[in-house]
Amino acid sequence: MAWSSEGVRLTLFLVLDLVTQAVGEVDNSTYSSQDAVRWDISEFGACSVACGGGIQVRTIRCVRSSQKFGVDKEIRVPESLCPLPVPPLTLSCNSQACTAQWTKGEWSQCTVTCGTGTQMREVTCQSAPLQGRRYHVAPSECGGLAPESSRKCHIADCPFHDKIKPYSILSENYTLIQLHRTKKIKVNIGGQVHLLPGQTIVVKCPVKHYSKQLIYWSTDYRLVPFMGRVRSTPGGLYISKGDPSTDAGVYTCIAGNLTASITVLFIGKDDPSTVIYKQWLKNSNKKNHHHKYKIHGHRNNDILTSAGEINYEELNQQRDQSHNSSHSSLVYVTGDWSPCSAACGLKGHRKRKVSCSHMTPKYVKIVPDLECQALGLDKPETIEECSTYKHCAIWRPGPWSQCLPSCGPAGHMTRLLTCAWESTGQSAGTACDLNNKPTVSKPCKTRPCPLECSDSSEYCDLARMLKLCRFYHFQQQCCLTCERQQLIQGQ
Repeated sequence: MAWSSEGVRLTLFLVLDLVTQAVGEVDNSTYSSQDAVRWDISEFGACSVACGGGIQVRTIRCVRSSQKFGVDKEIRVPESLCPLPVPPLTLSCNSQACTAQWTKGEWSQCTVTCGTGTQMREVTCQSAPLQGRRYHVAPSECGGLAPESSRKCHIADCPFHDKIKPYSILSENYTLIQLHRTKKIKVNIGGQVHLLPGQTIVVKCPVKHYSKQLIYWSTDYRLVPFMGRVRSTPGGLYISKGDPSTDAGVYTCIAGNLTASITVLFIGKDDPSTVIYKQWLKNSNKKNHHHKYKIHGHRNNDILTSAGEINYEELNQQRDQSHNSSHSSLVYVTGDWSPCSAACGLKGHRKRKVSCSHMTPKYVKIVPDLECQALGLDKPETIEECSTYKHCAIWRPGPWSQCLPSCGPAGHMTRLLTCAWESTGQSAGTACDLNNKPTVSKPCKTRPCPLECSDSSEYCDLARMLKLCRFYHFQQQCCLTCERQQLIQGQ
């Protein structure tokens, strides 16, 4: 096939233009004003994230369109040659907040090397707001049930051995109420503690025949971490400077298949539950008070009444019972008597709360009555018979007064009330029940007050002659005339 010189030259020009365009070289040469300069813009790509705020990216080039030898081509040129403004390279997308989701951590090692144990993992509810950052949120924001945070595991069967002992958690049953601040409070698992805000507490979980390193703690469906202000340690659960808004709740000790819990609550320094115990401490610190003495080197166990005074009759009963005891702070504490259940003049019963309490200067630990009974202490009565006859006060009302005022649209009658003992009739002061107080005032009817009577019409004589005074309208217009007419007729 023969090639002309003109055809060869045209082919070379086309090849050079295509190579220049393929390698993306920028054409900085001068060109005719007829050549078109424009932005070459691609479509936006897919969004970088499905939610929480992402971006879309596209390609932007400044190109010159020209035609050589009847062929259209586009050559990349400096962006300064293209018109302003420069089209945006990125676009925000999917800015809606992501829904909260459950996030699961890795499973821990099995708590036992043989037999059936437990694996733990951290389960949290997390949300991905804008910019893709994830935050912990309340479990209620995640839909559905939380994934399990513990499961049973079995690595291998344990070889039979006579010396293998079953493990058990040594939990207690108590209620601890903090009275005054202290550096640190140490308790065992199994009870309920009422702490002052900012108090540090260590909760031990003693497990017989079990390694401390394999004990875990959990609260609110998640594991307690091994670092931080609230953390799990080999020595137990550690809560530093307790915060009522975040630290109140139930904490569970997990040892293999066994669990035990403690409830942590917070109270104010003047909480009503602390009053009786603070009064006990105040009384116990008074010197030369006959309820504070020693027998065989040990302080006596006291019984405290609700008013903070010692019930000496009950106290004497315990002195011989407790003189050999070394538990000098274990006492029976009594609450207020309830009102008598009987109606006026009858016999009934009243009750009070009595608790076996371990007293310290900083807190009181309420324990089962069996601990006091083990020391030989007799529990004070929690119910007794009562009568209201001697203290039955009633309201005695006086006679009603006259209706006042003597005339007008409305009036009232009043009477006096006195509070007196029903049995003697003598004044009972303020002993009567204010809720059942009789009324001391009631409304009454009064006659209309007389008005100034005069005639307001010049035809009143005519009305009298026509006997129109029996009508209300003429009585108002001709009051004086009609009243005189009534007096004449009455004679």
